[in-house]
Amino acid sequence: MTFTLGREQASQENYAMQIFELQQVLYELEAKQIATATMAENNNANADKFLKGLEKQHKLQSNAHEAEVSNLSRELEKSAKTTFGLAAEKERLEKEYDLILAQHNHDVENQAALRLELEERKAALNRTIRKHNLYKASLTFLRCGICLGPASRPSLLACGHMFCFKCITEWWEKADQKGEEEGMPPVCLCPNCRAPLNSKPKPFYNNGYDAVYNGVKEYRALKGKRMK
Repeated sequence: MTFTLGREQASQENYAMQIFELQQVLYELEAKQIATATMAENNNANADKFLKGLEKQHKLQSNAHEAEVSNLSRELEKSAKTTFGLAAEKERLEKEYDLILAQHNHDVENQAALRLELEERKAALNRTIRKHNLYKASLTFLRCGICLGPASRPSLLACGHMFCFKCITEWWEKADQKGEEEGMPPVCLCPNCRAPLNSKPKPFYNNGYDAVYNGVKEYRALKGKRMK
């Protein structure tokens, strides 16, 4: 009986010990569970914080990318406008260059035509000057010693002096009339050198004299003098 009671008591103590151990295990499990839950909460909080940081960083990067894209768009638009403006300016400059080149070519042609015209006028003026100089020089040789004008239908005497045929004829007739009045043979002398005239003067014909005489008249007209 006593042995049986001892065995029961030992069994109860052993059972109590097992229950205590189980309780200790449960306490440990509960403590681990609490620690795990706390760690999970901490991990969740850290994860949320990390996610929020990532989200904020992503938002900042996204805003920066949007700003960069916007800036690039504005730059592209500005570059396109600048390119269009440069193309328009290039076209305008090309048109202006073509106009200037055409005007330059036109001016060159006009200058060439004007230079040719001036050369022709200069040549004509030189011819006129030479002709007038010739006529001016001819005035001394072709001047009538009686009327002192250009000799009209000139008569060249043997002594070499030239007179208008009309003037020298009138001079001859006056000398002839004077001789008749004095009852002496008529003696006609050269009005310049007083050399005797052996025959009645005749007009001197020369194919080029009319042109020279007309030139002298033109020269006298230009000088404002009247031909006699």
